[in-house]
Order: sequence, then structure tokens, then C-alpha cells
Amino acid sequence: RNITTGLAYGFGVWGGSYNTTIINYWGEQQRHTVTIGDNDGVNLFTKVMGSHADQARNSGFDSHSASMFTEFIGNTVVMPAVTESAEGITMQGAHAKVIGCTVRNTPGLGIYYQPYVPVEDTFLASGNHVHFRVGASPVTGVGVYAYLDPTSGTSTIAGVTITDNHFYGNTGTAGYHVYVNNEKTSGVIRKVTVTGNKSIDPALTYAAFIRSNGTSTEVRKVTLSHNHFASDGTRAVFLLASETSSLIDTAIVTANTLDGGSTANIGIEATGGGSSIATVTEDNNTFVNGGKLYNLSGTTTGLKLKSARHETAVTITNATYTLTPLQDTIIANRAGTVTITL
Repeated sequence: RNITTGLAYGFGVWGGSYNTTIINYWGEQQRHTVTIGDNDGVNLFTKVMGSHADQARNSGFDSHSASMFTEFIGNTVVMPAVTESAEGITMQGAHAKVIGCTVRNTPGLGIYYQPYVPVEDTFLASGNHVHFRVGASPVTGVGVYAYLDPTSGTSTIAGVTITDNHFYGNTGTAGYHVYVNNEKTSGVIRKVTVTGNKSIDPALTYAAFIRSNGTSTEVRKVTLSHNHFASDGTRAVFLLASETSSLIDTAIVTANTLDGGSTANIGIEATGGGSSIATVTEDNNTFVNGGKLYNLSGTTTGLKLKSARHETAVTITNATYTLTPLQDTIIANRAGTVTITL
């Protein structure tokens, strides 16, 4: 416990440890209640279970780059009512898992995955509950954030699985419930699976944001399925390849329930920017309290749209007409020849 400065550590796992388990540990007003990894050896197979970080002044539980196969299971973090931006749980080591944890009152990132290990990496966030700070928040809130940043030691994340997490409360002046972001030059994130997650309260920007945002970056094999996402922003789900030569390849968006919050908002958007999004399959999604189910812009190829929801009937009054997707009922109201391009 450290009431004065909030800079002390609780339990540290360092020095190249092996097979360490911490159970039912408690800390208050510490920088980290449990911290794993340093620069003097790789810490392997560490588990922290059933522990509590109260009034955490930084990440309640964190693992640094000198850690591999770390698991945080069934832990809770309560953030203090202060203005600094802090994460609930941070993972920087390879092959990290956050399972069944709860983060309360976070002003920023609930669960933050930022790999720095120069190996192909994997990450799992499953069954967690993230509660954003109630009321006005000073920063962007993100429930689960997987980020391959420009200085990361690895160029490849081999798998990101974000499943069965729940998100509550305000996400700040902007915010997301699930955010996967690649900003590493020539970096690759592949096999992104986002399934079974639920927005208890709406995100303020996008509920799910998959972004390839650096030169020659790639996000491949993306699946978003069986989620219940709600957003008060312009889009519920946004796939974005925003830089020259960036790419999102093979995206499947299926069996989701999306709440748009306004008829001006979009359920699913895929934007190629200066590059491309290739092979997008959209199937069996439901969109309520919103406008268009989907929107496409930029370079997007191999599109397959299958959801049952259709636009209203279209009356054609000009001589030539190009159907927009899902307009399968048309009425020709013109004397003479009508040419329709599908």
C-alpha cells in the first residue's frame, strides 16, 4: 500500500523466473499491483489469478517485454477518480492472455496489448468486463486495444482473439470498444477474431475499429461475428486501410447485431483510403436504430453482400440507372427504354 505518491510497486516478477503463480493478492494506490518482466531475463509462464488492484495509479497489472506466456485470470482493477490517462491492464510480452478480468472506472484503455518482443505473437482477451468512467472523461476510452506500434520489436502478430467481453459506460470524448490498429511499417496482423462481444452502453465513436494505418501495413483474415455492438458515432463497425499501400485482406462480418443510435449513422463501413480492402463478406447482420447497413468507399474489391435487410423500392425515372447494393426492388416509371446496370 502506498497512499502518498502512488509510485510504489506491489509484487514484482523479474530475473528470468519460470512458472510463477500469484493468487489472491491485493494492492492499493500503487503504480502496479503486479508487474512482470524487466531487462535481466525472460519471465516464462506467469499467472496472476484472483487478485485486486485498488485505486491503481497506472496499469493495475502489467507485463513488460521480458515476459512470455503471461496470463491474467479473474483479476479486478479499480482506477481512481483522477485526471491522468492510465490503463487497467497492460501486456507487452509475447503470447499474452487476459481472461475473466474486470476493469472499473478507467479513463483510458481498459485492456491494452502492445507487443515489443521480436517473435510472432498472439493475444487473447476473453470474458472481461470494462467499465468506463461515468461522466465526462479526459481521454479517448478503448475497451480492448491491440496495437502494433511503429517502435514495436515485432513485425508480426500471428493472432488476435477478442471474445465474449462486455463494455459499460462512457468512453470519453471519443472511444471504441474493440480497436485493432497496425501502425508498424511493413507490419502484419493476421487472424483477427472478434466474436461474442457486447456493448452494454454505446461507444461514442465506433464500437469496433479495425485499422491498417502505416506504410505497407497489413491486417489479414479478419472475422467479426456474433457481436452485439452499439455506437453513438457515425459507424458501428469500421474497417479502414488509411495509408498508401496499406491493406485489409479477407474480412468476414457476419451474424452481428448492430445498434446505430441514429438514422444518420452506418452499421458497417469499409474504406480503402489510398490503398485497398480486399474480399469483404457481409452476411446475416442486423442493424437497428440506424441508417444504411453498410457503406463502401475507396478501393474495395471482392465484395459479397448477403444480409436479408434491403433498401426500400427505387423508382427509376431516368434513362440509365446503376443499382446500389441491396436495392432489389425497382419500379420503372418512364416512357421508352430504361437501361439498368447491376
